[in-house]
Amino acid sequence: MKTRAALLFLLLVYGALASFYATLTPVFEKPDEYLHFAFAMHLHETGQLPVQRAGELDHLAAQQGSQPPLYYGSLVLLWQLVGMREPGAGFQAQLAYNPHYNHTPSPWPDNENQFLRGRCDSACQKRAARPSGGGRWGHAFGALTLLAAFAAVRIAFPTRPNLALLSVLALSANPQFLHIATAVSNDIS
Repeated sequence: MKTRAALLFLLLVYGALASFYATLTPVFEKPDEYLHFAFAMHLHETGQLPVQRAGELDHLAAQQGSQPPLYYGSLVLLWQLVGMREPGAGFQAQLAYNPHYNHTPSPWPDNENQFLRGRCDSACQKRAARPSGGGRWGHAFGALTLLAAFAAVRIAFPTRPNLALLSVLALSANPQFLHIATAVSNDIS
């Protein structure tokens, strides 16, 4: 019973930390987040997976269009279940590229964002906190990852439940895990 209570506590801590990370990072600034969202948006709008081929693409997902579709399909299903008709409303308004953005680290504390932040219409504003629930969906996949890690360590070391809890703690407190788990991305799923 103590192990279950400790696991629940760690999941709650993960939830709080993940919410913090999700709130602090501007929309589409996490690695390839706008491309992952474009994949889900394409699937939602057309009912088809993006097709990768040489030359011009007919979708905005770029190289992410060749990713396995589990995360994107489940996100589209979630959108349909909650009755979201236009998850991509305001998407283009949020993609104003920062002309001074550089992909390499800089000693200067500016121009770190890939996109310019400005005003957008009301449809865009409604979706500004991790587009259309995609980040929260990644958040849920992150919790499943923690549960899977716990189960795997419990199976490998059945007499050492604290080791399983330690693995969950290590993952849930890892800044990179939190950063990616709260993105619109299939990287955790």
